[in-house]
Amino acid sequence: MNHNSVLTEMKARRDASFVESYSWAFEDEGVPIPIALTEFYSIAQEANGNTTLCHRKTGEIVLFAPDHNFTHIVPLPGCPEYALYRIPRAEGFSSWVSSVANQWLENVL
Repeated sequence: MNHNSVLTEMKARRDASFVESYSWAFEDEGVPIPIALTEFYSIAQEANGNTTLCHRKTGEIVLFAPDHNFTHIVPLPGCPEYALYRIPRAEGFSSWVSSVANQWLENVL
């Protein structure tokens, strides 16, 4: 409900290189960014900048969430807080679309 763009061509052209702007968070923890940023593209962006990313070949879903209050997400192993997360029950593109559609139905109908 807080998304500005979802599944748009314009956002899909954007890879995850923007995460490098937050490299300080990983450096503070002494860990590298655990994903190949150019292999992921944006499939949804929230008004606050949280961005859902999809792997170009595998369909793996990763959430970049530097500004969140979610309780349903799990940090990627070794990641600092407010960085990269997995979304349980939405690990792949198809399951993510189904999850978002169900949330929409629950909140709109």
